[in-house]
Amino acid sequence: MQLYLVKPSSDLEQAYENFRTDWKQRQEKIVPFAVRGDGLTYPQLLQTLRRRETAPEEGQVPATVFFLINEKQEILGAIDIRHRLNDYLLSYGGHIGYGVRPSYRGRGLATKMLSMALPYVKKLGIDRALITCDKENPASAQTILRCGGVLEDERFLEGEWVQRYWDRAAVLKSGGKDKNVFPPLSLLDFPCTCHAKNYFCSSKYNSVATTPAPYKSSS
Repeated sequence: MQLYLVKPSSDLEQAYENFRTDWKQRQEKIVPFAVRGDGLTYPQLLQTLRRRETAPEEGQVPATVFFLINEKQEILGAIDIRHRLNDYLLSYGGHIGYGVRPSYRGRGLATKMLSMALPYVKKLGIDRALITCDKENPASAQTILRCGGVLEDERFLEGEWVQRYWDRAAVLKSGGKDKNVFPPLSLLDFPCTCHAKNYFCSSKYNSVATTPAPYKSSS
């Protein structure tokens, strides 16, 4: 399967409607929230997403959305990349939000999508990417770990526990000297995916080897 990250565009309208129907049939809300489009037509959603990139509403931050599509132009997932953090995102949402279409889960697509998006995150000048997930969502936690996430802490927010991860490259670069990245590595054990559960070991190999496919914008 060939996978691509593309910006939402008018030629993906029918693909988006199929994507939205899949979530509705499973009685689930679309994730990430940015592509939910409640009460909006697809053209209106496109306008909203384009405006968010450069002129977000008050209280929001600039953000870019990509769809994960295959060679058949099916939308398999979506990822929302926030260009910077505000207080709320620092505690809860992080730089990146993502979701995989229900009928395509269990195929490793979340890990692939996140790994494909990280080069774009770096291109934005974000040298410390924060990624969060609900503690009750171990699949999402494993996705973050496989992409090199290192757990900082867990916080109880809005009635649920949220796990906050920083990308491993940022932690290594900081060496614990940056107060925004948390304690020195010598005080931490890296999360390791060699265990079935979210245990910790001293292995430095806590991410899978992936070759990100290039992101592109469809016209």
